[in-house]
Amino acid sequence: MGKEYPKWLVGCGVGCLAVVVLVLVLGVGAFIAARRMAGGFSEAGKAVSRVEEEYGSPEAYTPEPDGRIPAERVRAFLAVRSRTVSARSRLGTSVEELESLTDSTQPGRRQGFREVIKIIRTGAGAIPKIAEFQRHRADALIEHRMGLGEYQYIYSLAYYSFLKKDPGDGPKRIHTGSDNNVTLNDHTSPEEIRDSRHTQMSRRVRRLFVRFLENAASQAKQAKSAEKSSWIQAVDKELSALDLHRDRIPWEEGLPPEIDESLRPFREELDRSYDPLMNPVEFIEWDQQHRR
Repeated sequence: MGKEYPKWLVGCGVGCLAVVVLVLVLGVGAFIAARRMAGGFSEAGKAVSRVEEEYGSPEAYTPEPDGRIPAERVRAFLAVRSRTVSARSRLGTSVEELESLTDSTQPGRRQGFREVIKIIRTGAGAIPKIAEFQRHRADALIEHRMGLGEYQYIYSLAYYSFLKKDPGDGPKRIHTGSDNNVTLNDHTSPEEIRDSRHTQMSRRVRRLFVRFLENAASQAKQAKSAEKSSWIQAVDKELSALDLHRDRIPWEEGLPPEIDESLRPFREELDRSYDPLMNPVEFIEWDQQHRR
């Protein structure tokens, strides 16, 4: 059984952690710290908005008419991944430290107020790093002329569909819920957290891909071709499958040749670029309050 942390800590979201830190730890410096934290998320939100102003919302992305992913677009994706390595590493280090502090299976684990404060400090220290990652990724997307929709399209196809990575990958005891709150859970098994994350991530990806593939079908319809290409036939078939199964990964039985042939030359580079611990932050959805 997991260690009994105070109820106000277990299940505490990002906002809750921040408030607790400000009240208990930072004392008179709380106001300054709060402004810095809010400023970090504000800057990240503005960076995301710049990407959307340039390339549209993620849902507006339309795949290439022939279904292929041009090699230069895969290279651009890999360049964005490379640009965010440092930010992901800093966030990952904080997450691993927080998970170590809350690992109730470790022998001799102390309980008490000091330990709780240390956990809160570490957790709150990770919060600005989420914004830092989002800002770095947005800047990299602008630099490499890629919208967030195209990035998430290639991310999902390359890692989940092609390389068969698990959408449930991520921290063992930290879970991003459907409302984007980050929950620290010491009472649920890592397997249950992974299964829950797999479901939520799969459904988030499915929602995006329904829009991506509808855009592709609409584009083909406007072209008024005499007959449907093999690509559009694959799109129609996958849309039907996604409609039937809410937790389905796009083309989980195998990618269409157009996509498979596009990704295959980059298999090793794509595999090296995958970051299982930081997988959940790739699909955080920003609301309008973070974009002001």
